[in-house]
Amino acid sequence: MDIEMTKEAAALLCLLYANYKRRNKEMPRDDARNCGDLDDIQKLVCNEFHIEDLNDLCRELQHNGFLDLIDGDDVFISSELTTKAISFMQSKTKKEIRKIVLAVFTYLPPVIAWFL
Repeated sequence: MDIEMTKEAAALLCLLYANYKRRNKEMPRDDARNCGDLDDIQKLVCNEFHIEDLNDLCRELQHNGFLDLIDGDDVFISSELTTKAISFMQSKTKKEIRKIVLAVFTYLPPVIAWFL
């Protein structure tokens, strides 16, 4: 796959995928793919991004076919990882994922630390 995205969007995808993997141990795959609304994702990334920037990053992932979004008034109200995103992330090694996340974050957020 030849995908173009920013480092920040790639790091967010890694976090969403790690969260999916954690949740998939506790619930069916279809439920685990649900990422919630913008506030839920903001909590997942430990408030590292301004909410407007995070909304843009999610839109970037949507544009690449990695995230399905349901729009509300100004921001999305629901999001879900696509099977394309899961397949894309399954092709990455844990070392690659760690490198992507650390290129954006100065630390490993808890959800990714659990995964790696």
